[in-house]
Amino acid sequence: MKQLTKQDILNKLYEIAEKEKLDFTREVQKTIRNEVVPMEVIKILNKYDKSFLPIYDTYNAVYLKRFNNPLYRNLRNPYIDVKEAAIALSSLVTKMLISISKMPKEDISIFSTVMNISGINLAITNYAIYGKEDEIMEQHRQVRELLELLFLEDKED
Repeated sequence: MKQLTKQDILNKLYEIAEKEKLDFTREVQKTIRNEVVPMEVIKILNKYDKSFLPIYDTYNAVYLKRFNNPLYRNLRNPYIDVKEAAIALSSLVTKMLISISKMPKEDISIFSTVMNISGINLAITNYAIYGKEDEIMEQHRQVRELLELLFLEDKED
């Protein structure tokens, strides 16, 4: 997993804008001004070139199978029961582990950190052992928001 520079991100935005005949002036300015790449820019990059940000391959795989597998619906459901949320998060961790099994060792740490595997696993463990539901629901909310950012169309356009 090559570490992307801000210039890589800007170049990809320009490439997409030219190819799709879109204006990303606002997104380019936000990317330049911010230390961290704004989530809306990540969403655009993932939407137009799913291979550009390989860190999100696990989420892309879940999304692409959304019609055949209930995992995406369960991860996106804001009204899900805590038991079902725990199962959905556990399934997501399994998908992440499958992704890890296919990547070079040097990429595993950054992938695991970005995907928050330790946070999700801690929530699952605390739910299973101590019945702590709030951590499961918080992790579920975070995954749900990330999926929304990555895959739902802009409502303001």
